[in-house]
Amino acid sequence: MLSLVISIALAQHWEASGVRGGSADAACKAVYGMDSTLEFVPPARKPESEDPDNVFRECWYRTKGESTADGGNAPVKMTIAYFYPARDDDPDEEKKSDAGSSTAKDSRCNAQTNFGFFPTIAKSKFAKHAGTMVADTSPGSCMVTSQKDGGRLFAASNKTVKADRMRKQAQPVGEHYFLRVGNLIIDPTFLQFFDVGNAPGLIFVGTDAQLVAAADTLFKLCGPNPATNDSKDGASLKADNFDGAKVCNAGTTLTVRPESGIGEYANTLCDN
Repeated sequence: MLSLVISIALAQHWEASGVRGGSADAACKAVYGMDSTLEFVPPARKPESEDPDNVFRECWYRTKGESTADGGNAPVKMTIAYFYPARDDDPDEEKKSDAGSSTAKDSRCNAQTNFGFFPTIAKSKFAKHAGTMVADTSPGSCMVTSQKDGGRLFAASNKTVKADRMRKQAQPVGEHYFLRVGNLIIDPTFLQFFDVGNAPGLIFVGTDAQLVAAADTLFKLCGPNPATNDSKDGASLKADNFDGAKVCNAGTTLTVRPESGIGEYANTLCDN
């Protein structure tokens, strides 16, 4: 553990939902800004690994005055901050980062790209309930976004749409979270797997076959996002990030808070 402490002390570089900060707290606070109705709560769970590549912090925000010392109240907002080596620690890494920035500017897809082929929630039977849901193209955003959007969909549908929140031990590393209702996948962070540049986020809703078809088109149109997957086509992306996913939070546990109208799963992380 000593080596980890030394490396972090020398080079603080954390990132949450694409926002960088000198510390985990700074990155997380930058994501949500200074919301006067919320208070930041130090992370309740610490990393178990000594490998800096696996270091993360959970960042929680709760309504002011509702927090407890033991962290017993559910967060209103939550995100994850990940540790990265600072660019100036490794000249080669800096070159790669600069090259990556240049590539991002030249992304084949952007805000003007026609995504008319994409099976979005606006085209689905859930369209009238989608108003409060949000999409996110940022790597690592699926954990928080899926949890929040499952609750939003439940509340907006007058408690009728009870999406199971799924978790897949994804490839090449990490986990992927998404929602499922019957044979339909609902994924508000699906575009994170592709180099979509500054294109707006879209919430995917479709069958397994539609997911493969949409991914195949996105691979050809935009190309993959190397930060989130090394799949070569739609079938392999589905196998790596969706197939065999297990229920993280059952839709039957969804409730709506009477005082706020916010929908949420009984557990803010996973049921098991």
